[in-house]
Amino acid sequence: WKELVLGILRNTMCYALMPDSGKVVVFDSTLPVKHAFRALAENDIKCAPVWHSTINKGDGDFIGFMTVTDFADILHYYSQDLNSFSRKIGELEGSTVGRWCTFRKKHHKAEISRAFVYAEPDEPIFNAIYKMHQYFIHRMPVKHNKSILCILNHQTILRFVFNKTKEHHTSINIRVGDLKFKTDQQHFSVTYDQNVSDAISILSQNRQVSAIPICEKDSGIVKDAFMRSDIRFFARNQAYLNLNVTIKDFLSKFRPMQTGQYVPICRESDNLLHVLMEMLNKRCHVAVVLDEKKKLLAIFNYYQIFTQIMSEQHIKEKQQQHQQQQQQQQDQEQDHLTNDLLNDSNDINNHFTTND
Repeated sequence: WKELVLGILRNTMCYALMPDSGKVVVFDSTLPVKHAFRALAENDIKCAPVWHSTINKGDGDFIGFMTVTDFADILHYYSQDLNSFSRKIGELEGSTVGRWCTFRKKHHKAEISRAFVYAEPDEPIFNAIYKMHQYFIHRMPVKHNKSILCILNHQTILRFVFNKTKEHHTSINIRVGDLKFKTDQQHFSVTYDQNVSDAISILSQNRQVSAIPICEKDSGIVKDAFMRSDIRFFARNQAYLNLNVTIKDFLSKFRPMQTGQYVPICRESDNLLHVLMEMLNKRCHVAVVLDEKKKLLAIFNYYQIFTQIMSEQHIKEKQQQHQQQQQQQQDQEQDHLTNDLLNDSNDINNHFTTND
């Protein structure tokens, strides 16, 4: 199955994933943050590209994304001082998207500084996934000139792959336990009785955590999970004004399924493709793996699935290509610098030349 999927990713261009009809929600940099987060919730999306118009040139370009992670960072940042929380949230609502789409960078949360990352329509899907993993992002805009044609994520790519390989699924026997779990990874957990502010704090301070298991207080049995994408529900009816609501009340109010467990829960012996299909059907980007005592073994997401499909060998090949391109660029810059220094030296020599 792995080689079959790799063949599809390498030989299919990004434009093949473009829907026949649809829309891309774009935020203008002058849009108030209050309306931006509400738009995320109302359109049931987790991010939107931000467009900034340049007045002087009469033109513009995309400068970044507004995501649910930005929302978590902002709420966590302001909730640390509950005495001034209401006042600061009021200031937030009057702020613009252009100011807050770079929130992580301003508060030193971004590890790297980069331009707007995108894929071209005629690039292989493999390249789009590689860029997503290179920059640790979960969505890849497909951009042509100044227009974003669609936004890819691991879920849309996996759904496409499933449709292409479904005739082979009955003959494929891959178990959840075949995945390479990180046994030394620290796992956080919460209970239904804890406030949602606790979950927000964990997600904001641990950027690679995609979901937090919700456990019974005494037994530690896992009942569900609080996903990073659940943060978008705070924008509905200004729910962010009250971070003291319990996780149970919050999820029961906003999730599509209001009763029972929502995030897929599985065992190591379960068929991996069946679990992935459940994730796709529920639109969940994570699944929780439990042992025979219903205690947590691991959490995996689409990002990790594609990392293992592409494997370290394939990723290293792309990294080597990227490093070679960077070296070529540095060599070109060095050549330009040498020429500039040579020209400067000639200018200096001419400046000090005297007529005998």
